[in-house]
Amino acid sequence: FRRVLFRSVSQSRYPLDQATFALTGLQPGSEVRCFVGTDEATSVEIGGTESSGTSFSFTHSYGGQVGYIQVISLGYKDVFISNFTYPSADYSLPVQQELDRNYSNPV
Repeated sequence: FRRVLFRSVSQSRYPLDQATFALTGLQPGSEVRCFVGTDEATSVEIGGTESSGTSFSFTHSYGGQVGYIQVISLGYKDVFISNFTYPSADYSLPVQQELDRNYSNPV
């Protein structure tokens, strides 16, 4: 009886329909924000970091839902991926950040 009870509690805490989403090719120190919803006023952040390495990943249970992704890094143009449908299986999305030639950071 205890084994069955533990299994059902475990399944409710850790649903099986979760997927890992990864962004690769990031500039170190990039800020990453991933949202569900297409309206910036009502969207919900489902993953993010203030300072990434060359990749960032998180686990989600939003497969099939539409959202957007923002990647921001000093010296590079902001990356905004709109109308992105989060996959229900593990997925890796390569990101190519473009150098911002107009960026100036006076000391």
